[in-house]
Amino acid sequence: AETGDGVPDRYVYYQTETGEKSREEEDSNLDGQIDSWLEYQNGQITRHRRDTNGDGFLDTWSFYRHGQLTRQERDLDADGFRDRVGFYQAGLLVREEEDRNGDGRPDRVTLFDEQERIRQRDEDRNGDGVVDLRSFYSDGRLIRRELLDDEESEELIEEEELASAGWSRGEEVE
Repeated sequence: AETGDGVPDRYVYYQTETGEKSREEEDSNLDGQIDSWLEYQNGQITRHRRDTNGDGFLDTWSFYRHGQLTRQERDLDADGFRDRVGFYQAGLLVREEEDRNGDGRPDRVTLFDEQERIRQRDEDRNGDGVVDLRSFYSDGRLIRRELLDDEESEELIEEEELASAGWSRGEEVE
């Protein structure tokens, strides 16, 4: 127990057959309640679920492949639906999709460079499912914005790509 109160702050479970760690449960904020669950397979982390705001409900889901983070989903407004999804390659954030208006579809897509600095952001500000504002960045700083007409068909990120995110509506998706 890290707090010295005699109550365990972390539980580690092992597979009987192999002796490898299979999961961990932890009270990461030391309030007496388990709020972090890690799952392992073949000695590598595969999933991490957390209650980061201490309300007793999961709000962050992280998925790993070969021990590296590939996707992180968050429920920022505690409504039970995931409203921000980050996609990772080689452990770095490359794309983030957000549902800022709560309709269950992403309305802001942000792309990042190899230093995890923003390089482009596409936004559907009127909720019609079509990108209407595109912002370009260099070294993480805004350099240009384009207001797109609904009639225009921009090819950088197509309309269907915005709507094709793996939004899980509170269910676990891999």
